[in-house]
Amino acid sequence: MSTTSYINRIFGRDESGVNEATVTASARRKVETFVAGAAIAEGDFVALNFGETADGEKGLVVKKADIADTNIICVVGVAIEAATTAETSSDGGTTNDRTKLIKVVVAGLVDQANVDGATAKGDRLVVGGTAGRATVATSFRTDLGDGTGTTTGAVAQQQQIVAIACEADAANKALVYIFPQTP
Repeated sequence: MSTTSYINRIFGRDESGVNEATVTASARRKVETFVAGAAIAEGDFVALNFGETADGEKGLVVKKADIADTNIICVVGVAIEAATTAETSSDGGTTNDRTKLIKVVVAGLVDQANVDGATAKGDRLVVGGTAGRATVATSFRTDLGDGTGTTTGAVAQQQQIVAIACEADAANKALVYIFPQTP
């Protein structure tokens, strides 16, 4: 994997007096390159594919994030380019010449991320039931006890928060901030 950080216009002027501009928003984000393990569209949330047989590839190959896929464990970010098909080996799959590289924002802002409808500004996002799409995290409460020291509620595991919506969705697309997912 390679890592690239993009920083656009984080200052108001260039100190030379030439092309001075007002302060504008920064588009800071961290981008890493992965191998596409399946067809991925631009804007899709992607996760590491732990279904790969070689251990080294488990941290290299990504697929669309999907809550129902048991091989998808760790969401890494949002694809900023598409891969129309999975990678294929020239000799039919006996060697690992990975050729379908894809750039993924692993931290920072992503415009046009694939989100469920009814996403509002400030919503916490988790992996959804539609492959590649994030959905709003549902709030849940477990009963912590009845006052007698006895716990009566069920134990629930919180889903991994992968991003926060920076705007309401428009046709299932929104500006989101990807949280760095450090293991």
